[in-house]
Amino acid sequence: MKINLLPRFPAGDRAHIVAQTLMIMTRIMLLLIVTLSHVTADGFSQKISFQAKNVPLQTALRNIEQHTGYLFLYDELDLPSSKKVSVKLKNGSIDELLQAVFRDLPLSYKIFQRNIVLKKIVKMPVPETAIPSRMPETQPVIELNRRSIDPLPVSTDRIVRGRVTDENGSPFPGVSIIVKNSQTGTATDANGEFRLSVPESMAGELVLVASFVGYKNQEIAAGNNAELNFSMAVDTKALNDVVVVGYGTQKQSSITGSVASLPMKNVASQPLTSLDQAMGGQIAGVNVAQTKGAPGGGVSVRVRGTGSIGAGNEPLYVIDGFPVSSDFNSNFNPLSSINPNDIESIEILKDASAAAIYGSRGSNGVVLVTTKHGKSGKSVVQLDTYYGFQQVANKIDMLDAREYAEYNTEARNNAWVDKGGNASDPNSARPSALQIPEMFMNPQSLGRGTDWQDEVFRTAAIQNHQLSVSGGNDKTTFFMSGAYFKQDGIVMKTGFDRYSARVNLDHHISRHVSVGMNLSPSYATSRILPVEDQVFTGGILGSALSLPPTVPVYNADGSYTTLLGPSPYNIGVIDNPVAIANKIKDKRTVFRTLGNVYAELKLIDGLKFRTSFGLDYSDARENAYYPSDLGWNGVPAPVQARAIASTGRELNWLNENILSYKKTFNTKHELDLLAGFTAQKAHGESAAINATNFPTDLVPTLNAGQVTGGGTYASEWSLLSLLARVNYTYSGKYLFSATMRRDGSSRFGARNKWGTFPSASVGWYLSEENFMKSQHVVTDLKLRASYGLAGNNTIGNYNHIGLLSNRRYSFGAGTGSLAYGLYPSSISNEQLGWEMMHQFDIGADFALLRNRVSLTIDYYNKNTTDLLLNVPVPASTGYETALQNIGKLNNRGWEFSINSKNLTGAFKWSTAFNISFNQNKVVKLGPSGNPIISKSPSFSPNTHITKIGAPIGSFWGYDAIGVYQSQEDVDNSPRVGGASGSRPGDLKFRDIDGDGAITPSDVTIIGNNSPDFFYGITNNFSYGRFSLSILGDGVQGIQLLNGSRRNIGLVNGSYSRKDVLGRWQSPSQPGDGRTPRANVAPMGGNVSYVSSLLVENASFFRIRNINLRYNLPESVSKSVYLQNAAVTLSVQNALTFTPYRGYNPEQSLNGSSSLTPGVDFNGYPLARTFTLALNLTF
Repeated sequence: MKINLLPRFPAGDRAHIVAQTLMIMTRIMLLLIVTLSHVTADGFSQKISFQAKNVPLQTALRNIEQHTGYLFLYDELDLPSSKKVSVKLKNGSIDELLQAVFRDLPLSYKIFQRNIVLKKIVKMPVPETAIPSRMPETQPVIELNRRSIDPLPVSTDRIVRGRVTDENGSPFPGVSIIVKNSQTGTATDANGEFRLSVPESMAGELVLVASFVGYKNQEIAAGNNAELNFSMAVDTKALNDVVVVGYGTQKQSSITGSVASLPMKNVASQPLTSLDQAMGGQIAGVNVAQTKGAPGGGVSVRVRGTGSIGAGNEPLYVIDGFPVSSDFNSNFNPLSSINPNDIESIEILKDASAAAIYGSRGSNGVVLVTTKHGKSGKSVVQLDTYYGFQQVANKIDMLDAREYAEYNTEARNNAWVDKGGNASDPNSARPSALQIPEMFMNPQSLGRGTDWQDEVFRTAAIQNHQLSVSGGNDKTTFFMSGAYFKQDGIVMKTGFDRYSARVNLDHHISRHVSVGMNLSPSYATSRILPVEDQVFTGGILGSALSLPPTVPVYNADGSYTTLLGPSPYNIGVIDNPVAIANKIKDKRTVFRTLGNVYAELKLIDGLKFRTSFGLDYSDARENAYYPSDLGWNGVPAPVQARAIASTGRELNWLNENILSYKKTFNTKHELDLLAGFTAQKAHGESAAINATNFPTDLVPTLNAGQVTGGGTYASEWSLLSLLARVNYTYSGKYLFSATMRRDGSSRFGARNKWGTFPSASVGWYLSEENFMKSQHVVTDLKLRASYGLAGNNTIGNYNHIGLLSNRRYSFGAGTGSLAYGLYPSSISNEQLGWEMMHQFDIGADFALLRNRVSLTIDYYNKNTTDLLLNVPVPASTGYETALQNIGKLNNRGWEFSINSKNLTGAFKWSTAFNISFNQNKVVKLGPSGNPIISKSPSFSPNTHITKIGAPIGSFWGYDAIGVYQSQEDVDNSPRVGGASGSRPGDLKFRDIDGDGAITPSDVTIIGNNSPDFFYGITNNFSYGRFSLSILGDGVQGIQLLNGSRRNIGLVNGSYSRKDVLGRWQSPSQPGDGRTPRANVAPMGGNVSYVSSLLVENASFFRIRNINLRYNLPESVSKSVYLQNAAVTLSVQNALTFTPYRGYNPEQSLNGSSSLTPGVDFNGYPLARTFTLALNLTF
């Protein structure tokens, strides 16, 4: 039931609230900048004075922590319990203080930023004679290849000594040195040195292992060597390849599901409006289609195919842990309010084992977005700015004025001949609609005429400017940014502006308590025009592609021309698209704030509790005015001016409480547990008012007109969840993971509000097995498999409830008296539940040739069951259909990702390639299995069918097999209507049922919008200070229904595309064999039907981005007080190779609709963008 709850929000009140909010935020940011700059400076310039006399060691450590801000990490069993220390230091360094404290203690230490790791030095009992008092001065240093030295004096035990250095060659204290397969070991001292006594009997097979957290284990077979040197290398698998997963992070090596990562540095130089554009061509299994070219417009993202008919198909977006709302306003891309430059990385959870932790929202995949955070160290100020221009990437070839006149003359002659006339007959013998206009009688004099595309397209500016500052110390880190983005549209008078800011803070109150906050306000403005509306309803491109090139833009008096009627073009009223762009005023603004705060408590070693509270607040407004001197819907000006004002607000809050535990037992057992409870609720309100009868166009506000309609609406939903996950690793080789989430949603029936979504996965690090050690081709090899369930809850908030609507009813005889009342408009369903996605995935991750080549392979089989469909119900219920969980879809396919380092010398070249194959098929539809036939807007006949055994939303129409080549061909072939009507040159359709006539029973599937495969390739080159990146992506086996070609051959003066040059003209001039003859009216020409003539191959390969970067020399940068400086030249949408004849082979009139996909009807084209960027780091 529609509920009228929304109060009026005066513009003044809103402006006051916004102004206050921005003022408070500005003051907070200034205060934070001043405060945090002091924090950073204080943390890294300190000198230490410390005094302790005869105090217990643990007390001394706590005092040092409080006094210096450093944090000690140690095992309490390693500390001498009775030892007391005395120390006195004035204006010394932390290293001097630690040396004084541990001078006489069996402890070593290593400093990592603000953490100090303590290790116990294990001393082995060794006979005096076994240890020489002094090594010979000529003793050589033993490297990893082990050079021999003179044997030590004979004894029952053997002494092995050596030194360990880190990746920089510095002494490495605290490293564990153990004899392999034994408990004998020690640790390096403050100078990175060690000394170990082992039985002489082990000398021949002695192997020492050096280990430290975050570094790769190093092994050396000692043989007869008495001194060994270890050089430790950072374990990038353990440290750098940390991947964000649902409610936490995991090492890449520990992941058993299908998770893809996209560091934003890969796309940082691209001029992106929203973060979803960044994924295009980068990730296997993720098909990103830029279906709208309008500034601020969104894209369509499909993770492993289309998985639903009646619910949503877009993935869930989670920004810094907050699942953002994507259904606030269907005409606005919710992700365009997020500044892409603030993003650190994007992870995509593709299979059920990874996405099941998000339960009822994970069936279409999950996109995890992590924004930038500060790092301890010196503050870094960064300025990123670019400026550029855009041009339409592709224009449609149109007839010039001469060609248009010749084509129209031929069309009218053909139509007159069809009526029994002769092409040479004068106008006086013809009806007015078939007369040849005087201007067409001398086509050569007309020249090229008006190029209406050039009139509405423009070279448009694009710019972005961002200033950020980040830094901190061991206690507090911060990242703050402010940005301004402006994109003018390539269609005149359209555009998008965005102001955005971000503050990310993290603070360690103590060793056990951390708090933080993220705040990201933005204000976006869109200048909107009816670009994609159709020709007779004021669409700019529809009008531009339909107006004859013989019509000028302006009349002699400077006013805009308008095509007012049939003569001489046989067209209805078409408004001037330049006038539409200049006269309509339509502006949408969106103020959005996304933020959260958190607190994290470390309870005991490995056990943490984290609670967070987040808000996503959106406030959208739109005001449009259509003046009286602009025609509308086929009615020429003057008309009644119209105005529309609408507003919408949504508040979405989320509370999460997560308990996690991580522990390693006996060096072989790694356990990672997680459990949590979340609660989320969203409430939205909107209002719209229409007005007309404005006395003048000078005052466009609604109060100047007469209000003719309006309404207010309110809606809300809520979600409660319990979740758990366990990850277990044994010996670094055998992996197991399981998740469980239970969701309760207000959107579903009383008997089905709760759903359970489990998953499990396993992995095997095959390359860690001993039998793999002897080969040198496969560096790493991990096998994994998973199975799980996820759900889809993106349906209406009240679909399970029987709704009431209002209607007028006439009481009494005759006209009676009208009264308003309520009536049941939909039937309730207490059993309405989730769509369930069951997915099996098996994959392998390879690293070959010492990591020169990496390869990931996945096979998946995804079944979506309990599809939400409107199915027929008995007439006795009073309803025709009801929404029920009946239906099944299948997506299955392969994914391949290959990364290679082709050249590694002074000239470097690396390649990343991915390709994905997906097969989409409808398995079940309702109890009867009847197909769903759908109609796309702007078409009168049906255009799509969803039937068992075929891809969802296949194109539905007649199969055009060419044109009739002669009268004999017409006489001997099936014809529309059977007996008469068709002529040579008209479209010829396939007789599917073989009954000798073309009837509705011959309509069949004529194509689909599901690709056979899609792919992406990136090549990176670098030499010296130059780097070049080229990103390309493509789709193969996809088709589009080109609706703007619907009137080909049915001229009526409005078809001006150059493809008619391939038309049939006579048996001796058959043209291309597919394009029908010119005609004015149907006359049996069959062109008004949906047919395969309109279905075009939309396969393409696009060079999406070319990026050339030059890093300025350090001498230049430092001379102007810069750390780094770079200049970047970038081209976006550089080239597209496709047989498709429209603006954009990714176009989709109906957005993300699964029932009517792949329709192009004068959609907003893509822009080719050139930018020059400057990146400065202070």
